Amino acid sequence: MVERTSHHQLDTPPPDQRLAEFPEIEIVDPTHPLFGRRFPLLHTSTTLTGPGFAWVLYRGYMQLRVPLSVTNLSVAAPVIRTQLTREGIQELLTLAGQCGLLCPSQPDTSGAVCPTSSAEKSAPPLPRSSRR
Repeated sequence: MVERTSHHQLDTPPPDQRLAEFPEIEIVDPTHPLFGRRFPLLHTSTTLTGPGFAWVLYRGYMQLRVPLSVTNLSVAAPVIRTQLTREGIQELLTLAGQCGLLCPSQPDTSGAVCPTSSAEKSAPPLPRSSRR
């Protein structure tokens, strides 16, 4: 028995040409993991309680839902926020230490040193009362 194979070729444009048909949006919120990236916009949706979402094309075949508030389509002015990294915090602490802005590691003592033990002993506890 001879197997027949058929090849169907669809008349579709190359992926780069298809992506050019969609407008692009950019992620403008610096705290978002995709900050600075641009994506082809498929469509947007709004909600009653907030700005809604943008559906974007990722890697040419996946759709991502991104909050409109983190994109350049946001109506409100972007709030400037930062996301501190471990390296950034270490650099800040090093710089503050060089400028003498940090607390000393061994602060000066204030007042007299507390005695370690007392010469007087406290009175023994009183016996329990037999009254109820």
